[in-house]
Amino acid sequence: MNRSRLLFSTIILLGLFVSSFAIVRSQTLYRGPVPRITSGFGADGAFAVDTLRFPASGWEGAASTPNVEVYYPRGSTTPRPTMLFAHGFGGNDPRYYGELLRNVVSRGYAAVFVPYPISINLAGLYRTLDSGFAEAVRRFSTVIDSTRIGFAGHSFGAGAIPSIAFKAFTTRKWGANGKFLFPMAPWYSLETTQEQLRSFPGDTKLLMQIYADDATNDHRMAMDIFININIPNSEKDFITVFADTVQGYSYTAGHQLCTIQTPTGGVFDGYDYYAVFRPLDALMQYTFNTANTAAKNVALGNGSAEQVFMGTVDNRILKPMTVTDRPTPLSTAPRAGFQCDNATNTRRDYCSLQAPVAVREETRPFARLFPQPASDRAVLSLRLQAAQTLTVSIFDILGRERLRVLPETPLSAGNHDIEIALASLPSGAYLCRLVANGSFTSLPLLVQP
Repeated sequence: MNRSRLLFSTIILLGLFVSSFAIVRSQTLYRGPVPRITSGFGADGAFAVDTLRFPASGWEGAASTPNVEVYYPRGSTTPRPTMLFAHGFGGNDPRYYGELLRNVVSRGYAAVFVPYPISINLAGLYRTLDSGFAEAVRRFSTVIDSTRIGFAGHSFGAGAIPSIAFKAFTTRKWGANGKFLFPMAPWYSLETTQEQLRSFPGDTKLLMQIYADDATNDHRMAMDIFININIPNSEKDFITVFADTVQGYSYTAGHQLCTIQTPTGGVFDGYDYYAVFRPLDALMQYTFNTANTAAKNVALGNGSAEQVFMGTVDNRILKPMTVTDRPTPLSTAPRAGFQCDNATNTRRDYCSLQAPVAVREETRPFARLFPQPASDRAVLSLRLQAAQTLTVSIFDILGRERLRVLPETPLSAGNHDIEIALASLPSGAYLCRLVANGSFTSLPLLVQP
């Protein structure tokens, strides 16, 4: 993989750049009219959370080294079934997923969070995740039951877990008494080979999840892994979560649905409970007790009413999830910034499913952003086939607009070079978004001194 592709690969629209900390009882503001789940699958459990930690590997040369965090139920005296969690690119603060981690541990499980840095050495990031999980299991065998274990992940982390889990399940023999995968909106699975998928342990439980309005990752990456993995349909399901609005409150189904952007004012609402906590809880209960038919019906119910339920408000049922064993691209999906058939994707040969076309290609502006990485300035080079009114903005990885480059500016057909001053932006990963004729194109931007 050449350097330009690696640079392109480093931009995942997720993350926080703050230091690691131990999870405590949540003070995150809960929003929206859909109430929390208070009983049954997905409800908060009775356990408080304690934390063990050790310095993460792969951070050599960084100003500080964060910790691998191992969360477990306070007062626990026996090893617990465990979720190993791989975060999205840049999301190396556990607070970004704090409610999810706390919810899992409150129900009596352990959870491991391995931070990895922002780096163009993508193979190195895989090694950081893998070694962090292995070291946590080695150090804390009194807390972690490696015979009952599974992997969950988001975006870059979700794309990484199939290959990491394959090694853990086949070489380390983890999961002898139960194993699962819970990928959410995955990015490219760069080290997952077809041979691995064909020989993947068939007793693994898999719940693959995508978000209908994800404009970051092409849904076909998730579909590729789901279709090709050696897990019977009875033990895997493919879930799509849709947006809805109730009592004026918008429940969004974008790339960041499963995240909590504390302490910067992110959204924690009923979709976290119904779309994430509830199916994950049921999946873990079924994985570690296959006689629990109620848990299977919620986790892997093949589209059962209990599985797709997203809550009610004043007798108004929210739009249910959809479940299938034969996923196909949504015609309503936005064009994602990271396409499955991009040259970066080592599994691009398995992107045979037809991508949705949200806008005719001839109306989409051709755009290039250089240099990569940029320092104090970048140039946006455009080629327009027809006159268009264009809005160009720079967004950070929390989805916040940091620069408005062009505010609804009419541009003639032809070539345009637009200089962008970057002095006000700190180093990091950004997305340059061009909006024209109701559609948008996104370009990655890496800013370094």
